Amino acid sequence: MATQTVHHTAMTLSDHLPILQILIPFIAAPLIVFIGQRKLAWPIAFIASATSFVIACLLLSKVIGGGIISYQIGGWAPPLGIEYRVDAANAFVLFLVTGIATLVLPYARQSVGSEMPHKTQTLFYALFLLCMTGLLGVTITADAFNVFVFLEISSLSTYVLIAQGSYRDRRALTAAFNYLIMGTIGATFFVIGLGFLYMATGTLNMADLADKLTGQYESRTVQAGFAFILVGMGLKVAIFPLHFWLPNAYTYAPSAVTTFLAATATKVAIYVLLRFVFSVFQPAFLARKSKFK
Repeated sequence: MATQTVHHTAMTLSDHLPILQILIPFIAAPLIVFIGQRKLAWPIAFIASATSFVIACLLLSKVIGGGIISYQIGGWAPPLGIEYRVDAANAFVLFLVTGIATLVLPYARQSVGSEMPHKTQTLFYALFLLCMTGLLGVTITADAFNVFVFLEISSLSTYVLIAQGSYRDRRALTAAFNYLIMGTIGATFFVIGLGFLYMATGTLNMADLADKLTGQYESRTVQAGFAFILVGMGLKVAIFPLHFWLPNAYTYAPSAVTTFLAATATKVAIYVLLRFVFSVFQPAFLARKSKFK
């Protein structure tokens, strides 16, 4: 009986940079809670953020010339497996998110100490890293449902981060609750839209979605999916008139949270919205346009 030999390609640490971009802050967050010492919370958060920033710089240097990095989770090739895909556009967003987080944390050490009681400061840094993890995951993943998962990770941590401002102003609780309601509605609309797209195509990989949507531009299911995704991400982006949650959330949140979210959260949501419009739906619309020429 013949024996089949399976050849494995050795992967270096550099090859794993896309997954390390997510894992480092994701692991550091529960590590802070597990250790439970306020004096170690900030150093761990800063080291994780700075390391993520270095990884983002390395990824950006690899793709700045137009290259693309495709990382298959668990070795499962897309569209069946989950893919992390890095190009020049989202590498710059990764650079922005990690860079802002690394800049905010040194100043956050003093502001958090003056705006929050000691017992909640450890939780703050853990939630800060979880929020950053969600934003990075939303940016780097090429799987549409993973966008929703990471979006919820960042949103749930953001609700609590905003509520931390209640020690300075109780209105932060109302602002966090309003954001919770609007964010939940937005996430619900988004995942319903994904459900419609999956119903029409049977896939959630963004590149595969673009291919399979090409002949279905007149499908009511696809059109409904596009509408739900547009409204859902519109709430996250705070597009008028879906912006009512944003002013109070930024006003009453702790200073470090406002600085970080204002520079990253809505920008990442804009990137996701543009990615769906131009990478997923645009090929179908272009095919429809060429059909009528």
